Amino acid sequence: MGQQDPRKLRGTYQLGKPAAHGAYSFAQARLPTPPPPPPPPQMAPEEPPATEAIAAEKRTLAAFVPAGAVTEKEVKAVWIVHGMGQQMPFETLDQLANGLMDACERDGHSRPVAMVREAKIGEQVLQRVELSLPPYVSADGKNVEIEVHLYEAYWAPVTEGVVKLRDVMSFLWNGATRGVINWLRHFQRAMFKEMVPFRLKVTTPLYITTALLVLLALMVINAVVLASGAGKIFDGNSLFSIPAAAFGSLTTLASIISAVAITFGVVLFLAVQGRSVPPKAASSKENAASGVQQKPSFWAASLRNLSWVAFAGAVATIILGALGMAWILAESQYLSGHTIWLPGLNMPGIQPFLNACVLVGMLLAFAGKAAASWRHNHANAAEQQHLLCVLFYAAILLFIIACAGSVWLLLAPTNFITNIFQAKWLSSAIWIWPFLALITYVVRDLMIEYVGDVAAYVTPNKLDTFSEVRAKIKDIAYQSASAVFLARAENDTPLYTKVAVVGHSLGSVIAYDTLNRLINEDLLTGQGAGIIEQTELLMTFGSPLDKIAFFFTAIGKNVRHIREQLASVVQPLIQDYSYRPFKWINVFSRNDIVCGSLEFYDFPSAQELDPHRFCANDDDPACVQRITNLQASRNPVENVRDEEALTPLVAHVQYWTDKILWDRLYANLREPAV
Repeated sequence: MGQQDPRKLRGTYQLGKPAAHGAYSFAQARLPTPPPPPPPPQMAPEEPPATEAIAAEKRTLAAFVPAGAVTEKEVKAVWIVHGMGQQMPFETLDQLANGLMDACERDGHSRPVAMVREAKIGEQVLQRVELSLPPYVSADGKNVEIEVHLYEAYWAPVTEGVVKLRDVMSFLWNGATRGVINWLRHFQRAMFKEMVPFRLKVTTPLYITTALLVLLALMVINAVVLASGAGKIFDGNSLFSIPAAAFGSLTTLASIISAVAITFGVVLFLAVQGRSVPPKAASSKENAASGVQQKPSFWAASLRNLSWVAFAGAVATIILGALGMAWILAESQYLSGHTIWLPGLNMPGIQPFLNACVLVGMLLAFAGKAAASWRHNHANAAEQQHLLCVLFYAAILLFIIACAGSVWLLLAPTNFITNIFQAKWLSSAIWIWPFLALITYVVRDLMIEYVGDVAAYVTPNKLDTFSEVRAKIKDIAYQSASAVFLARAENDTPLYTKVAVVGHSLGSVIAYDTLNRLINEDLLTGQGAGIIEQTELLMTFGSPLDKIAFFFTAIGKNVRHIREQLASVVQPLIQDYSYRPFKWINVFSRNDIVCGSLEFYDFPSAQELDPHRFCANDDDPACVQRITNLQASRNPVENVRDEEALTPLVAHVQYWTDKILWDRLYANLREPAV
């Protein structure tokens, strides 16, 4: 028996008694926070005997307070929203709590003990995790103890089973075409009382076109799989049956797509299993404060770069394979005599070769899983890391062999491969179509579970059937967030001095919308709730906010862009920088195709937008002064690059296990409330 991985031993926890708190209303002005109580006398009276539960709770919350130190307590909250996909209840709270506890350990302190309890705030019943973070020393030399309460907004069941594949396809197609239109019309947004132009990369239409081609290719492949199945089941009598002459060519292309897609999947799987983090910075405090990390190691960089090469090869194969399938079907029905010139399309040797590649890939995946399990369950297993590296490079080599071998056998068929792979079970078509059907099923499932959530929430530019679902998600987030912000302590002061709002993926969009709604409601009722002042931090990671703004911004034909201006009315965070004096930190990875740095939520700087050139048409000194003042008041989003999220496609969920996210959140929670 090997040693248990210490990372899996999360330690004990405390179970707190249910707590009840009052709640403010938005129209109710809060009482000023009373001054801190005077220091207790040196000889404190003896406390009455306490129960073991109360004593354990006190030990937990005072774990970091030096003996005999004069202390004060500051209670903060973190409200987090999970992203798209099949999230389980409390899974997000678990990851949040463990991320903060890991950051505390990296900061040189002992691991906090989590206390969990149910709390009723006003009419809302929420579950929370309580952590006691190390105290900081205030300006007057006192140790200020920080107690953090963690809450989540759980909305995943609302979208379960609601979105269909056709809805996802329509959503993606609508977004991509809208993106092309916005690029051609020189993208602008209504922000800070101006129609703000933004510079776009010249590669933007290339990426959009590629995405559209992949979308069309997946539709074609899915249709061919269905038609092939129908043709076999109904023995050629189906409306969607495929002629026997074309079935062999389609099977060859299906085997190529299957082999390339599966070997690419093996590459990604082994990249995740063997992911290596960058070297640790000299000081975790400096790392958290600056957001700067060291560059990835050679192994990490090669893992990332080779995975992207494999991704590009897989995308090209899917597009070309679908194009070939469509041509073969059209040729069999309407284009007689216009056969694709590929001599090896009907050669018997290519299918067993590709089937063998698939089987070898599966063996590599099993070996990688075994090596990763051994590494995780043994403290001293560095050799398993080397084995995972070898397996990853072997998977890359296998992927190249599958791609290059397919091209070679299609253009220059030879009996050499046929002589090597003579086993009849390898050449059977029974291997190929089930593989392709499995791939299309997995892709379909991922698109519905992940992209479907975005399609249900993001408001499109046309009427849709998801308004009720969207309203439910917004209501769930609003109810839990407003309870946290409006919670009242026993002395009729705000329970939380500061609240950090955190969101991942689609959850960042929900968090952004919810914070805007809270601020708007506070502004409408005279700012009695103090939402802006109470907000300490808005942290987004893996956020598609920029892409949503670009792909779904409604650009009207009139010069005033009234639709876009009305959309900004419900977003005070882009109306005036005085509405967001707090930090906005956005953690992103260049390897995450869903997210990116947030550029469309800030007024451009003087380097990006010259006020004189912007106002040249009007020749208005007041305009120049207005733009100059806006640029001087900027409190821009701080975009922090996560160098540990290395793997293409999978990087979107790797933030949860990376250090930079939790180090930055931990460092901000330990800052004094201003």
